Formats: sequence, C-alpha cells, structure tokens
Amino acid sequence: MTSPKRDTAGASDCSAIHRIALVVLLALIPFRTVINETHTFEVPRLFRAMQTGGPQPATTLVINMVILAAAGAVLIDMMKRGRRIHRTGAELGALLLLVAAIISTWQAGQKHLALMGVIDFISTIVYFMTLRQLLQSNWQIRLALFVIVGTGAAVAFKCTWQKYVELPETIAYFESNKAELTQTDSGNPPASNTTLKCACAPARLPPFMRIPIRSRVKSYFS
Repeated sequence: MTSPKRDTAGASDCSAIHRIALVVLLALIPFRTVINETHTFEVPRLFRAMQTGGPQPATTLVINMVILAAAGAVLIDMMKRGRRIHRTGAELGALLLLVAAIISTWQAGQKHLALMGVIDFISTIVYFMTLRQLLQSNWQIRLALFVIVGTGAAVAFKCTWQKYVELPETIAYFESNKAELTQTDSGNPPASNTTLKCACAPARLPPFMRIPIRSRVKSYFS
C-alpha cells in the first residue's frame, strides 16, 4: 500500500514575496466585498444630517495602489529568479484598454474622477494577471477557492441579515425621525408638494417608498 503523494511541488519554489502577495491579494476579496466603496463625496440629502463614517474615494485608490505594488513586487521577483511569466490571454486586451483609458481621461471633463476610475479598472485586470502567476500549486488553488467560497457564504448571510434585521430597523428609524431627516437645508420642513405620502402611491407600499419621484430626483441634486 503506497502512501498518498504530498503536494510539495511548487511549495519549496514559492518565495516569501509570492506568499505575502498571495495572502494580500486573496484578503482583498472578502475585504472589498464587505466595504461600501465609493468614487464620490456626494451624499444624498436624506442622509446629510446623519453622522456616518465609511470608506472614501481615497480608500479605493489605496487598495488599487496595494494591488499594483504587489504586482510589481511579484514581477521583479520572478525576473530575478528567472521564472517564466505565464500568459493569461488578457495582455493584448489590457494594452488596448490602457490606450483607451489614456484617451478617455484626456478628454474627460472631471479628470480627477476619470483617472481614479481608470486606475480602479486597470488594477482589476492587473489583479487577475498577478493572481495567475501566484496560483501554481494545489495548495494555493485550494486556498483561493476557500476564500472565494467563504466570501460567498458571508455575502449570503449578510443579504439574509439585511432583509430580516437591518431593513426593518432602517424603516423604523426613518419613521421615528421623519421630520429631522426630511427637513430642508434651511431647517424648515418640506413643502406640501414634497410631502412624503403621495396620493397616487399604492396603499400596499411601505411609507418609506411613498416619496414622489420629483422629490427623489431633487434630493440628488440639492
């Protein structure tokens, strides 16, 4: 009876830089799933009175810089050790997207937001290409699958929790603080034409859904 062969191929050939980069890149999967990333500082009028903290546009930029730094470190380490770079099939597409991104950013009206969006998009492709270089042995592939499946299970639990716990609590909070949350910037209550309850709204809708469309659109631009 022969003992099963252990998965040691690739383990001894994996440098410390590759191990650290793999852990960092895989950790970004659940991290970016649970945080609410944004590319703008704009806050809907309904939530401006609430003291809420969370990720800022700079958060996404920092994450992208981490991805690009990890990719650069892996590339330099592979070149020093004479390791072959595995093709992914996305190299030509990434080059074309880079050219298109430069042109679109040059022509954009808000170049700052356009540049941040381009960096975020390009870093996603770099993330995929870098991860392909790191997943060389069975234990690395199993680790990646474990992270992906675990993240999916966490998202499923979070969606269930939002439906049955957080959403009812949010509706209850809105109903108990309706006057404060719907007051205008001047401190006055909303006018009659921006009342929360619309006569044309179906009675079966919950109160927080009975907001005239005009008021909703106005709140995004006020």
